[in-house]
Amino acid sequence: MKKLLLLSLFIGIIIISCTDTLDKATGNNNQPRIEYSSCSSCLECIDFFNCPEDAIKLDNRTQTAYIDADLCTGCMDCINLFTCPDDAFTINVDDIKPAQINNIIAASDTIGKMNIQFTATGDDSTFGRAFRYKLILKDSSDQIIENEFIPTLPQNAGITENWNLQNLPANELVKLEIEALDELDQASTPAYEEVQILGEIIDEEPPSQINNIVVSSISMNSFQLNWTAPGDDGDIGTSNSYIIKLHTEDITDENWDGIEEYEQSIIPSEAGNEETLTIIELEPVTEYFVGIKAVDEAQNISLLSNIAQTQTTDLPDETPPSAITDLQAIPTDEIIELTWTSPGDDGLDGTAYIYEIKIAEEEITEANWENAELLDGPPWPLEAGTSQNFIVEGLQHEITYYFAIRAFDEAENISPISNVPNTSLIVDVISPSDITDLSVYEGSTSNLSTIKIMWTAPGDNGLEGIADHYEIRFSTSEITSANWESAVVFNNPPEPEIAGTSQYCYVNVLEAATIYYFAIKAFDENNNENQVSNSPAGKIVYQINTAACHNCSNCIYDCDDDAILQGPGYKYIDPDLCVACGDCSCPWNLIYRAVVAY
Repeated sequence: MKKLLLLSLFIGIIIISCTDTLDKATGNNNQPRIEYSSCSSCLECIDFFNCPEDAIKLDNRTQTAYIDADLCTGCMDCINLFTCPDDAFTINVDDIKPAQINNIIAASDTIGKMNIQFTATGDDSTFGRAFRYKLILKDSSDQIIENEFIPTLPQNAGITENWNLQNLPANELVKLEIEALDELDQASTPAYEEVQILGEIIDEEPPSQINNIVVSSISMNSFQLNWTAPGDDGDIGTSNSYIIKLHTEDITDENWDGIEEYEQSIIPSEAGNEETLTIIELEPVTEYFVGIKAVDEAQNISLLSNIAQTQTTDLPDETPPSAITDLQAIPTDEIIELTWTSPGDDGLDGTAYIYEIKIAEEEITEANWENAELLDGPPWPLEAGTSQNFIVEGLQHEITYYFAIRAFDEAENISPISNVPNTSLIVDVISPSDITDLSVYEGSTSNLSTIKIMWTAPGDNGLEGIADHYEIRFSTSEITSANWESAVVFNNPPEPEIAGTSQYCYVNVLEAATIYYFAIKAFDENNNENQVSNSPAGKIVYQINTAACHNCSNCIYDCDDDAILQGPGYKYIDPDLCVACGDCSCPWNLIYRAVVAY
């Protein structure tokens, strides 16, 4: 009898347990739920309906209501006793999970970044809109990669999703795992993809071989080298430096490392340009060999060039460069430009070695040459007959300056003094052109004290060049030349840009809901100024996105100034009545700060 009683009790426990499990399973599949795609976010179910278990919650991601399945007991009060304006409450019978994402396109064309595109799947297989995405990134060792990217809310099925991920490990094979989940956290079959993340490109291509070194201008202690510049990568770009070696025996790959490098400071030109270098301090009547290698920034080195061969002469150079007879001094308001035709190394032949250029406030002669001021940084002489120039800066107005020049060859032969032109700086009396298109930007703003103004930059002289600085002022009345000085000065104007450029700045005004007028002046370096610009006005107020307005009237109740008015199917704010108090509110966040132009 005891055994029978115990057996009956055991079977009863099993039946009760199974029944309880069955009830829970059935209950979970028949709980109420809120269809988030139908929910308009009115939140009446939260604010006005009192759920016995407080199971109705707000989803901060979608700003829609949902039922917490862990709290819901299935009492159905929300179905039977509450009327949803959107008819979004339904019985949960969803047993269809989202379909697998099967058309992922992922690529990396920027270091540490990746773009992912795919077609959105649905809530129920390929229909509707999934609730959320789950993204997992792993490296080639299947270790999870931490990343700040948060998958966006899903779009309707069939719409292309576009994700941009940053801060990924460069030169790493990244594995993607993407799932779509519905409101019940039913997940699609994971979709997988692998992407090689772009890393730093390693430069392994050396400059091209130099094969056209030519020797010219040979003297007893020097000669000139000419060749065509190679590139950084082959014949493209600009190499970083040259290794030049000079030897009295033939130069080969075998003896290259044992030959001392010739000291020089030539900066390589862009590929295809002619390079020139004068080799100096040589022995007379001596045979020399020259070879060159080019080096790029990655320290890739080109092949050895052709080997140039020559012999220095034994005749001393006693012929000086010819005198410069066409020196000109061309003034502007800030600089004087000197121009002349280069002499030769020997008279009118060849290329001189260096120039001496001098300046004085009296005429320069052979007698007072040493007393005149020597100007720094003259250009290197070019081949005889070439036009050359030199800019003289740091001069003063209302002073007459005299200029002269002499040329030296490598044998220190000196040309006679050039002709001696004189001139003075030109006084600048031309002001920047007037600004006539100053305007106030009309649109949304994040700041209740900042108004954006825009204009076209004038020049330094009329419509040419770049002005020196701006002066911007604002006032509660229109600004003219008569009241310019009484307007408030804006202390942080932008630097002027080249004439014709569109410019703007953000002006910090004193109060919102006040009409402010703006004006601007431009000044050049000599403080020549243009006329006061046109004077547009603007006001910072609150506005309603009328295109999206639900016409619910909530905002009207918040406004004590009767600034919110009824339009045809929407509410709007009269900018003339708005005081920018900020008391108005909208359940759909359609009220925003804005600048209105007058």
